[in-house]
Amino acid sequence: MKRVASAVVAVAIMAAVLWLARQRNRFAVAPAPAASPGGTSGPNLAGASERVEDLLAAAARGDVDAYLAAFSGPARARLQQQADERGRSALADELRRTARARKSHATFEPEPDESGAAGSGARVTVEAAFADHVERQTFRLVREGPGWSIADVETARDHVPPNIPGATATYQEPEGPPVPLAVDASASSSDETSQEP
Repeated sequence: MKRVASAVVAVAIMAAVLWLARQRNRFAVAPAPAASPGGTSGPNLAGASERVEDLLAAAARGDVDAYLAAFSGPARARLQQQADERGRSALADELRRTARARKSHATFEPEPDESGAAGSGARVTVEAAFADHVERQTFRLVREGPGWSIADVETARDHVPPNIPGATATYQEPEGPPVPLAVDASASSSDETSQEP
């Protein structure tokens, strides 16, 4: 009799789960529509982060022409002048060396950027981890024709203290107790009487 009762309970539970699953699908919320180029649901930032990834790939290859083509305006003029002064091969070597030194990087989703001269652009942030520091670069992009170009780059560096395996750990004593100790009044009065002048 116990087996029959437990089987009936198991079937009832399974039926309840199936019924809840069907009810859940009936009231499912449709996903939000994607932003359209002329829509009101926000600016279309498609392709902005891909442009930054293309820039990093060009740097890793040492492709100076592709690297410079990713930029526009004063930033491109400044980089072009550096390439002309130092030489393209020296710039290509530096780009490859920097890319090899980068241990990893994370590219964040593009965000709207209204601070640009054109009024509508995108910001893409990249955090790169190097052996001795972490670098956070914010690329400001503007639309040029069907694609994006990089108008400016802001760089912030965070120093990471060296962690040498096998090195002796350092310890600094605290200046004192974090909370003043309560003084027992009877103990302090007995100390005063025991002292001789």
